[in-house]
Amino acid sequence: MLEEKRSFWEQAWARIFGDGSRRPARIERVVEYVVHRLGQGARLEEAIQDEYVRRQTSPHEVGLVVSDPRIVEAARGRMHQEFGSKELSTTRRSRRDPG
Repeated sequence: MLEEKRSFWEQAWARIFGDGSRRPARIERVVEYVVHRLGQGARLEEAIQDEYVRRQTSPHEVGLVVSDPRIVEAARGRMHQEFGSKELSTTRRSRRDPG
């Protein structure tokens, strides 16, 4: 019943790409780095274009990194924060007429 304890995304990843033990440790470190950068407030695009990510991964591997369930979850959390902030509010502020 190990599969029941995994999240939906972990189960999907395991079915598509196999379990995490088949991925190189280098890719795991890149995933952890990108999750960390997202937690610091970086956008996903910025994080995957960082020099560290570019040196450690091929273009194909970047695709694997960004489809990792942990990245998806971190990016989703970041979007939730941004849309929940007043910075992206869609309501217009009323202006007072000077006269």
